[in-house]
Amino acid sequence: MKKRVKYLSWAAALAIVPLTACAGSSEPGDGTAEPTGGSAGGGALTYVLTGDPGTLNPYLTTIGEGYELSLHIYGRLIEATPEGQLLPQLAESWVNPSTTSATFTLREGLTCSDGTPLTASDVGAAIEWVGNPDNGSTRLGLLVQAGTTVQADDAARTVEVTSGAPDPFLVTNIGLLPIVCRAGLEDQSLLDQGSLSTGPYTMTEIVPGDHYTMTLREDYVGGAGDWTPQTAGVPKTVTARVVTNETTSANLLLEGEVNLAGITGADISRLMDAGLTSYAEYSQAFIFMNQLEGHAGQDKLVREALFSAMNLTEMGAVLTAGAGQPPTNLNDYTGNNVCPGDTVSGNLPAFDVEKAKSLLDQAGWLAGDDGTRQKDGPPRSLVIAFRPTAPTAEATVELAQSQLKEIGVEVETRATTDPNATFVSGDWDIAALGIGVYNPAQMAPLLGGESIVNGGPSITSNTNQDFLKYAAEAAALPSSEGCEAWLKADEALIKNLDFLPLVKVPTLTFANGVTLEGGWHDPYTVRVTG
Repeated sequence: MKKRVKYLSWAAALAIVPLTACAGSSEPGDGTAEPTGGSAGGGALTYVLTGDPGTLNPYLTTIGEGYELSLHIYGRLIEATPEGQLLPQLAESWVNPSTTSATFTLREGLTCSDGTPLTASDVGAAIEWVGNPDNGSTRLGLLVQAGTTVQADDAARTVEVTSGAPDPFLVTNIGLLPIVCRAGLEDQSLLDQGSLSTGPYTMTEIVPGDHYTMTLREDYVGGAGDWTPQTAGVPKTVTARVVTNETTSANLLLEGEVNLAGITGADISRLMDAGLTSYAEYSQAFIFMNQLEGHAGQDKLVREALFSAMNLTEMGAVLTAGAGQPPTNLNDYTGNNVCPGDTVSGNLPAFDVEKAKSLLDQAGWLAGDDGTRQKDGPPRSLVIAFRPTAPTAEATVELAQSQLKEIGVEVETRATTDPNATFVSGDWDIAALGIGVYNPAQMAPLLGGESIVNGGPSITSNTNQDFLKYAAEAAALPSSEGCEAWLKADEALIKNLDFLPLVKVPTLTFANGVTLEGGWHDPYTVRVTG
């Protein structure tokens, strides 16, 4: 399965922008028994959302679940497979002469769900809306660069994009932007409720915190590749059911009440024993610190001390129940890993408690009579933020909390259902989260530059000049030609302890009564069998 650009919960975490429904490489599992489809079958699909999505506006959501739902409701110009293949969706073809220019030709007969035509001008308006910084889109800088302009020709059905900044993956990034109807741009409340679909499904029922039900558009034009609403096994209705407890999800799978759910913990074995088909995916967990003025992480000595006090290998093992894999770079979680290479080995701080204490002494964080450290005032707790969707997330951050206490640093663990809001507030010190993207150009704005607190995209608020230099060099080169510079940018962040990969997190998505074409889940791959 493939999740791209979003904050994931440790195993699945925040959303910035999933490009398809799940992120990671995917392979079918070993389950061989026939599915036992129950009430979820009969042309209907029910899958698990691990949290409530909140707003369904694809340009403002920061929650992965919200973006997942948007993939059913809003079409995109292209589809991207886990192997990196680009497929037609709303666009039938495209050309990409440079890192700042791309032209898409739309399919004939595209419409919004209310029957109004979806024109090239409408598509252009959506792209430009996201590219206008005044609108505050969470896709800005990730899928669409600030200042991007569009020349649209409705008669020719062409959308000519001029990027506001070089984008080495311009076709992919623009192509994966959900497209909304013009009426939705003019009345954003329609987008909040998933109204006016440009995708294969329309939202028909919303019960916040419980479920979201969508109905197939039988006359839809614009499906990925050769998909049509008449393709055998395409679900007529899709219900996304909010289930926050993984054991409950496993029980619902076995009972046939849901068809798809991602499982990371102890329930895997009983689902495998039951013979359910599974598909493997890998996301990546990261740990990083707030470098805004007034926060401990602004001082590199303190960052090194805190990271040295935390046993990152042990944390990764707790998070994944020992099933994790060591990451090789900051983008080592997509199936096609655009820029393979090892920027991690030899660059992560070793677990060393005595060194951590010495570094804090050097930084002026001195131990008081009770052993608690303080600097320039009374002791205060540092805040470690995490999203508690994965069953092992809390235990992982509690391990970090106990290890930091050993060096005299008090830590408050704080679960958040909206990590982006936490970052915008600036009220955190350490974050332990996953992020899913499709290429390093989408990841880069999150990792350095203008702080999210000040309206920029950077969640760490670091100003690592080596990272910014190499990222700019890479962004000027098309696709994988910039990989050498992307890897140097990676290494600059890791060496400066600005952003550290923790572990590659395996998730098994179990299926009952459905199959996933190609082994990954989005609206165009599910086929109902039960």
